[in-house]
Amino acid sequence: MAQRSNCSGCDIVSVHFIWRNVKVPFLQTTDGNGKSVVSRYFSSRQTPYSSWCLIMHDCKETLVISAVQIDPTSNRQVDLEFLKVSIIKENGNPLRHDDRILPWRASGCKILKSEVSLRSDGTLTFRCTISALTSKQEPVPYMDSAVAIDCSDGLSNQLEGLFNEMKFSDVSFNIGGRQFPAHKSILAAKSEVFEAMFQHPTKENFTNRIEIEDIEPEVFHELLRFIYTGRLSRKTMEILAVGLLIAADKYLLDDLKVKYENYLVRQMTPANCREILSNEHLPDSAKSELKELATHFLSLNEGKGPEMTD
Repeated sequence: MAQRSNCSGCDIVSVHFIWRNVKVPFLQTTDGNGKSVVSRYFSSRQTPYSSWCLIMHDCKETLVISAVQIDPTSNRQVDLEFLKVSIIKENGNPLRHDDRILPWRASGCKILKSEVSLRSDGTLTFRCTISALTSKQEPVPYMDSAVAIDCSDGLSNQLEGLFNEMKFSDVSFNIGGRQFPAHKSILAAKSEVFEAMFQHPTKENFTNRIEIEDIEPEVFHELLRFIYTGRLSRKTMEILAVGLLIAADKYLLDDLKVKYENYLVRQMTPANCREILSNEHLPDSAKSELKELATHFLSLNEGKGPEMTD
């Protein structure tokens, strides 16, 4: 069941799910080695464009339950905002609950094992509420009260034109045999890595020709697009998510890195899950979480692996 309310042209959608008869084999252990438990997919008639599942992790003395958004099927923007989980006793009353503001990093709703009592059949039942903010509209840009004039939208479009034409470029990158012209000042302003690269008296810096071997040409092209415009298409996110996450980490583009980490966690597909599991160059800050979630996602789709409960 979902509840909806309007918020400045947006919809706040609350999706409720009862996770019944959950067996927790690691409830009495504290080594943190228990096999994670995954719920079935759930959604509602009001949110056919999105579905979720819950994953319960063994975190030594704590149960951690997180919500993962599964492969949305439309262009409608969906941002997870809030997750609340309660344990329901046999008489129907909530035993305790935890809630989290999302997006979360390697976390979820945390419940101490010592405070959990099993039902008479040896299982647990959880009540979950996910609140998501959905909108078809572009966000209204923030205007600082100290700024009297703001023409930044026009500047963004001009930079996109500069990216497309690369007039007056002063450096060229050789990526897999393809040449990518660029402007040192723009790259240095966005990335500390590029700034340091252009400051050192290296041969490449004197010749203004730089070769990079550990990135694919398509990924570098979209990385440049983001540096110049701050924009990436939905298709780019779907196809190059893992490569761009790794590139964003390498060049210290923290805003892009966070966007892609959250994108991969919330919108997993079989294709990007397999790429996550086969890639050893993921950022250390996200590697274990992404690999674990990718394993669970593929297990759900292939009918093997972690235990699934309703």
